[in-house]
Amino acid sequence: IMLSGSAVTLLMISGNFDLSIGSVVAFTGVMHAYMSKHGIPPSLSVVFAIGWGMLFGYLNGLTVARLKITPVIATLATMYIARGFAFLVARWDGGANISAGLPQDFSSFGRTMIGPLPLLAIIMIMLVAVFIFIERKTVFGRFIFAMGSNPDAARLSGVNVSGIITWLYI
Repeated sequence: IMLSGSAVTLLMISGNFDLSIGSVVAFTGVMHAYMSKHGIPPSLSVVFAIGWGMLFGYLNGLTVARLKITPVIATLATMYIARGFAFLVARWDGGANISAGLPQDFSSFGRTMIGPLPLLAIIMIMLVAVFIFIERKTVFGRFIFAMGSNPDAARLSGVNVSGIITWLYI
C-alpha cells in the first residue's frame, strides 16, 4: 500500500488521480498467486504481475494523456475492468480462497527478518525514500510540480506533459 500510495502521490501532484489503483493491485496480487500455484516460480510471477499492473497503468495513461479522457472516467473504467478480471481469475482458480495451495516459498518472503525488522518494512522504507528523492531532487519531480500548478505553462516550457502523465500512471 505504501508503494502504490507513494506513486499516486506523484500523480496527484501533477494534477491527476487514479481511482483504479486498488483494483489493479488486487488483480496483480490474484495473478501472482494464480501463477505461483500453477508452476511459475514466485520470483518470476512477481515480474509478470508487475507487467500486468504496468499494462493497466499504460492504458490509464493512454486514455488520460493522449485521448484526453477525464481521469475520473478513464480510471473508473479501468477500476471495474481490473476488479472484474481479479474476480474471474479467482473464480477460475476455485473460488474466493485464492491463497489455498500456494507453494511454501510464497509466504517465506513475507516472513523474512533482517535483525529485528521485517524485510518488507526495509523495502518499504527504501521505496518511500526513492519516491521522496524523485519528488524533491530530480528534474522529473520538478516537471511534475510544474504540470500540477499549470500544465499549459509546463507544455509551453518544453515539458512533455502527456509523456510524463503516461509514465506516472505506469
